[in-house]
Amino acid sequence: MDTLEMYQENKNLIHYIIQRHYPHLIGTLEYEDAFQEGSIGLLKAIKKFDPTKGYRFSTYAYPSIQRSIYRGMYEIDAGMSISRTANETHIKFKQYTENGYSFDKIAEKLEMTTKELLEIVNAYNINYLEQPIFKNSDSDKIKIQDLVPDKFDIEANYEIKETVRIAKVLCKIFLTEEDIYILKNYYQGTPQVEICRKLNKSQSSVSKRTVKIERTIFPLFKDYINGDIAFGELCMNFIERDRNIRLIIKCYLDFVLECIARKNYIESFFDEIEEEIDTWDMSTLRMALEFIVEDKHYPYQILDKIVNIIKIVDKYYSKNGIEFIIYDIYSATKKGKNYSHMDELLNQIS
Repeated sequence: MDTLEMYQENKNLIHYIIQRHYPHLIGTLEYEDAFQEGSIGLLKAIKKFDPTKGYRFSTYAYPSIQRSIYRGMYEIDAGMSISRTANETHIKFKQYTENGYSFDKIAEKLEMTTKELLEIVNAYNINYLEQPIFKNSDSDKIKIQDLVPDKFDIEANYEIKETVRIAKVLCKIFLTEEDIYILKNYYQGTPQVEICRKLNKSQSSVSKRTVKIERTIFPLFKDYINGDIAFGELCMNFIERDRNIRLIIKCYLDFVLECIARKNYIESFFDEIEEEIDTWDMSTLRMALEFIVEDKHYPYQILDKIVNIIKIVDKYYSKNGIEFIIYDIYSATKKGKNYSHMDELLNQIS
C-alpha cells in the first residue's frame, strides 16, 4: 500500500482526534487548520511506520497526529514560532502590499514591529525556502530547502512548515540561548560588532562559535531531519564535546522509562536491553548512571557501553516527533519540574 492509499484509509483518524481532544474547534475556521496539522502527523507516521515491530498502525499514528495538531494550533513561542493570528496578519500584509504600501508602513498599520512582521511573512511565504539560514562555507549557503531530501515535494507546504519546526526545536535543545541570539542576529544582518558589544564578547569568540555551529552542528541536524540518523545517535555525536548533552540523554531515557511504566513497550526491547546489560557488572552500571545523571566520569571510561544502549533505544523509540517530546522534558527538567526515573534508578543501586 503506497503513502496516498494509507493516508486515505486513515485520514478519518484525524477527524476523530480533533473531535475528541479539541471539540471547541468543531464548526470553526480553525478546524481545517487543525486537520492540516493532523495530516502532517499522519504522513510522518506513514513514512516512519515499521509493521515488523508489532504495532497496529492506528496505535502508532495516534500520538503523532495528536502532537502535530497540538504543536500547530497552540505552540506560541515569540521569536521562534508564529502566532495563531499570523494567517490573518499575512492576508492583510498582502492586501497592503498590493495597494503599494512600504514594508515599514505596513508594520505601522498592523501595529507591530518590522521584525515581527518579517517572521510572519517568512513563515507563510513559499519563497522563504530560498532564503539562506546559515553558511556552510564562505561560498556556500545552506537554505531551508537544503534540509529536505531531493525527492521532497516542495509544493506540500505543510511538510515544509514541519521541517522548519523540527530545525527550530533542535536549535532549542542543542544550542544555548546565546548561540541562538548570535545566529538570529547574524542571519538578520546585524553587524558582528554590535552582536559582540551586546554580549560583551570578542569578535573572535563570536566568529569561532558561529563557524563551529555552521560546520559541525547544522550538518548533523540535516542528517537527523532527513532520517539518516536517529535522535540518540544525534546526541552521541556531541557528547564528548558538550557536557550538557548528558542531560538531554537523561531526558531521552526518562521518556523511555516513563513509556515502560505505562506499559508502552515491546517485549523484544527488553530482550535486547537485558542481553546488553548481562555483559556489564554492577560497577559498570553504576558508572553509566553516574555519567548521565550526575555528570561524573570521563566519556572514554563508559561511552562504548552507553552507545550500545542508545542504539537499542533508538531502534524502538526514536520515532516521528520525539524531538518535541524531549524538548518538553528537557525544559521541565531544567526548571526542576520533572520527575526523573533515572535519578530513582541510580538511588536504587547505590
